[in-house]
Amino acid sequence: MSRPRRTIAAAAVVLMAMILLAAGCANDGSSKINLKIGTLLPLTGQRDQLGEAGKDATKLAQAQIDTAIRKNGSAHTVTTISTDEGPDPGVTVNSASKLKDDKAFLLLRLDRREAWP
Repeated sequence: MSRPRRTIAAAAVVLMAMILLAAGCANDGSSKINLKIGTLLPLTGQRDQLGEAGKDATKLAQAQIDTAIRKNGSAHTVTTISTDEGPDPGVTVNSASKLKDDKAFLLLRLDRREAWP
């Protein structure tokens, strides 16, 4: 597995662990969690293939999270919102602002740096 794919896989695993922890915190049915997760991905520009892989990983994580929530029998919801970080900082700032306006609780972003040496 290439390093970018391992990085994306690791991000998806961390995302799932955080959501499952949140889902398990209120399994008595007394409260409902409606969590929005925003992702800034390079969907345009030179790194667009990495962004598409990140989008696919986000969809996979979303499906696994939804399955875990259903198995738990809870009424929690998790929504992911993917935005383009764009080829320049201005686009990235606008996309991050959109996620903030959309009330994203958590913001994930792929980075060029490798997670492992």
